Amino acid sequence: MTTNYNSIRCRLSARYTRARLWAARMCMPRLNNPGDGQLSMIFPVADTLPREAADLAKLVEISLAAASAAGKIDLNDVSDRMSFGTKWPNIWPGEHYKLLAGLIAHIRPSRVVEVGTFLGLSALAIRKNLPPAGRLVTFDVFPWDSFSATCLRQSDFSDGRIEQRLGDLADPKFFRDHVELLAKAQVIFLDGPKNLIFERAFLENLKTVPFIETPLLVIDDIRLWNMLDIWREIQLPKLDITSLGHFTGTGLVMLNSR
Repeated sequence: MTTNYNSIRCRLSARYTRARLWAARMCMPRLNNPGDGQLSMIFPVADTLPREAADLAKLVEISLAAASAAGKIDLNDVSDRMSFGTKWPNIWPGEHYKLLAGLIAHIRPSRVVEVGTFLGLSALAIRKNLPPAGRLVTFDVFPWDSFSATCLRQSDFSDGRIEQRLGDLADPKFFRDHVELLAKAQVIFLDGPKNLIFERAFLENLKTVPFIETPLLVIDDIRLWNMLDIWREIQLPKLDITSLGHFTGTGLVMLNSR
C-alpha cells in the first residue's frame, strides 16, 4: 500500500492552521459585541444599514479625493519644525498628516475642530490647506507651549487662523460651553488620549450638538486594541481608511446634522 504523503501533509497543514487560528482567538482581547468576535479588525458589512448607502458612498468619494490631494501636498515646512526624531509629516501612507491636509484641501472647511493639540504637527498640517477664511480651534488640557518639543510658534496664532482652547471636552459642562463652536464645525479631528473614558464621553457629548451642516469626524488610532470597541460602537455611517492614513488606524464618520 502506497502512502499518500501529499494527503498527509495537507491534513497536518490544515490542523496546524486551525490550531493557529484557535490560539489567535484565545489571545485576542474580547470585544463588547459578540458579533465582532472575528480575526479581522475591519468592521463587518453587517454593521452597515441600507439607509446609509448614500453616506458611505460619500465617505468613499471624500477618501479618494483626499488621497489624491495628499500625494501632491508637500509638508517639508512642517517636518522642518521637528527638533528630533523621524519626520512623520513626510511619510504617507503610514502617517496621517498628508491625508489630513488632503481632506482639508478637498472639503475646504471654514471651521475645523481638533481634539488633542500635543506638539502641533496635525494642527500645522491642517492649517496649511485651510481656505483664506478658514479657522482651526484645537483643544487640549495642556498649553501648546508647555511641551519642550512643540512645533508650534507664537506667530502661528497671530492671524487668528489657529486658536487653542484649554479644557476637557469629556466634561459635560466644558463641552456645553463650546457647543456653538462645534455646531459650526465641518471637520472634527479626534486624537485624544485613547484611554476609552475620554473617547466614549466625547462621542456621547457629540450627540447633543445641533450641527448646522453634516460634519466629518476623523478618528485617529482606530486600529489600536484599546480603540477597537470605540470604533465598533459607533452607529453612524463610517469608513476605515487605515491604508490611506495612519498605520495605527484612521476612521471617517459622517455625523448627523440637525
